[in-house]
Amino acid sequence: MTDTDNKYAGNPDLPEVNSNDEAMSAEQDASVTVEPETETAPGVQEASDRAVRSETDRREKDSGFGENSPHTGSFPEEHSDNNPDERSSEPDAPAAVSSPSAAPVYRWSFEEQLATDLKAEKKKRRNGTLIYAIIVTVLFAVCFVILGVLLITGYSPSTGGDGTVRTVFVKKGYDSDSGALSIPEIAEKCTPFTVGVSVTLPGGSGVGTGIIMSADGYIATNYHVIDDAQKIKVILCDSTQFTAEFIGGDELSDLALLKIDPGSYKLTVAEFGDSDSVIVGEDVVAIGNPAGLDYAGTVTSGIISAINRDVKIYDSNGLVKKRMTLLQTSANLNPGNSGGPLINQLGQVIGINTMKLAEDYEGMGFAIPSNGAVTILSEIKEKGSYSGSAVAEKGVSLGVTCMDVEAGKDYTLDEAGTSVTAGATGAYIISVGSGVSAEGYLKVGDIITKIDGKRVETTEEIRSILFRHHVGDTVELNVFRNGTEITVKIPLK
Repeated sequence: MTDTDNKYAGNPDLPEVNSNDEAMSAEQDASVTVEPETETAPGVQEASDRAVRSETDRREKDSGFGENSPHTGSFPEEHSDNNPDERSSEPDAPAAVSSPSAAPVYRWSFEEQLATDLKAEKKKRRNGTLIYAIIVTVLFAVCFVILGVLLITGYSPSTGGDGTVRTVFVKKGYDSDSGALSIPEIAEKCTPFTVGVSVTLPGGSGVGTGIIMSADGYIATNYHVIDDAQKIKVILCDSTQFTAEFIGGDELSDLALLKIDPGSYKLTVAEFGDSDSVIVGEDVVAIGNPAGLDYAGTVTSGIISAINRDVKIYDSNGLVKKRMTLLQTSANLNPGNSGGPLINQLGQVIGINTMKLAEDYEGMGFAIPSNGAVTILSEIKEKGSYSGSAVAEKGVSLGVTCMDVEAGKDYTLDEAGTSVTAGATGAYIISVGSGVSAEGYLKVGDIITKIDGKRVETTEEIRSILFRHHVGDTVELNVFRNGTEITVKIPLK
């Protein structure tokens, strides 16, 4: 017998609940099934209802869904056993088994919570949309500001930091519709204006290449091709020969101008292109007479390897004789190509070949840019000479002969056995040339210890510093003279 049975035992107003009923109730609780048509006495039914309400209140309290629960929901209106005014005076009775239709129906409602959640979700979406709109607006504003700055400052991707415009895209026009030629077509077009230049020298002869510049017979070539020549001949591609006259030249830029009298012969004149528009990687063709007239009209091809290449030419003493700004090409150049044309894909002369790196190097040839060459040759035609520096400038030097010395050591100066004890470490001046930069500033016996504030101990260190200077610059030297160090400023020429 259960506690409930003991509690209500002996109550005359309640019918007796036997053990079968008790077993039935346990079985119904375990299987969660009830008999739908069980008849119950009125008193038992009323007690049962109170027991159900009491159990419901207990479960609400345990589960958190009671009167003070935060969850949204509602029960059917019932009298609470907790209200003393509504509590029955009759003693509690054990819960009786009743049909499902007799039990109260509970309906849970989350409509208020769902509405709250929907409002929160809509607010979140509105906030997200607003943030996205702000970000996009800011980005657009930044882009417009940058664009405005670029337009105001005139910046261009093809403009360098120094304001000079550089070519960054391959030029238009190098296709089948723009006049671009194949190598055979270039050879056919350009060979007629490429000539051989044969010279007679005091000790022998030499051969170079030239370019016909005008129909009346002006021929361009390199200065070193005709230097010291006693006689000059020009040989056309069909082997026709003319005696040439030397009009003038510029040794510094390595250009010379010749003149022939073609008479009734109709010369093919070269077309000169714009060397400033040349780009690295552009295809080029060279035509010339490598190894002599036996190989006249040799055609080689390559690319522009570099533009504005600073090339230094040294004298026999290892001093910089001059500097030239040249086009570098991979087209094969050899002795005999000097003075010949470097040609672009349109059949235009963009350079006059002048030299190559020899001794263990291949594919490193150099040409004088056509723009500078035409300027120089035009002035030579008018004046017979050129004194500017369109493509080259003279190398600077002090014009002294030095010997490296170390303080306190004895040195022999000449074959006569003249000796001297060095008073300082540096470059001891043995001689000073005539008409040189150092004339009037330095003396024999001076020891150069510093140049431009940098200590020097060898002649080579002095040369390396002078490499960075140009004609017209002034250098400052510290010189040890007669036991005292003095400062001398020398204009370079």
